Amino acid sequence: MPADKKSTYKGFTEAQERAHKKYIARFVEVKIRMLPEERDVLKAHIERTGESANAFLHRAITETMERDKTCAIVSWTKITVGGIFMSNETTGAAKRPFSVRDLVLIALFAALMAICSWISIPTTVPFTLQTFAVFVAAGLLGGKRGTIAVLVYILLGAVGLPVFAGFTGGVGILLGSTGGYIIGFLGSALVMWGMEKLWGSKAWVQISSMVLGLLVCYAVGTAWFMAVYTRANGAVELMTVLGWCVIPFIPFDLGKIVLAFVITNRLKPHVPQ
Repeated sequence: MPADKKSTYKGFTEAQERAHKKYIARFVEVKIRMLPEERDVLKAHIERTGESANAFLHRAITETMERDKTCAIVSWTKITVGGIFMSNETTGAAKRPFSVRDLVLIALFAALMAICSWISIPTTVPFTLQTFAVFVAAGLLGGKRGTIAVLVYILLGAVGLPVFAGFTGGVGILLGSTGGYIIGFLGSALVMWGMEKLWGSKAWVQISSMVLGLLVCYAVGTAWFMAVYTRANGAVELMTVLGWCVIPFIPFDLGKIVLAFVITNRLKPHVPQ
């Protein structure tokens, strides 16, 4: 610790001083809970400079606090000393892109999409509850995790697992005439994620993003269907394809949006964010 303790906290409020002392008291915990790559960085610094780990951590935390006196209310400590960058939460654990809980939720909603695809009525484009599952996944999990869940679902089908309508799977389904609608699910999720990032999760944003996401799915799927059908059978009119693949589904898909919106808002407080 510095010899003159008062000078360390010059200009700090009492709350900031308490927070600073708390960080100093926990630097050993930070060291213990470091990720392996962070330990390697610290070890290399120690070998290069001869500075002890405790001295480095104390100095790093102190300098960080002195640079950013508002960190009494910040949950992240970003430490940059001598070109070394370390990022730790107040617990000392480095933040990972997805927690185990996130991965479990993503897997569960990918499975939900598979189950909803099996509830199907065979038509030119099978009538299923897949779009409903996509809306619920993006609504309950948030755009990022929801989009990953949709991607996982598509990849599971691509490798051959029977997760698509009619218990089918494989790249052939994705490359077939209706494969564009499955790829369109990812577009729907991305639209919901993007609108959530821009405007939050207010009711009008949720409904608007679901409607716009549905339109994106229609657009991608219809363009894909026309391309595949034309290659195999000759030219086909846009209105003909819309009559086969889109118009009959609109009332049902709007109903799915309403149901997904209600379920999302009822269950979201109970789903870890």
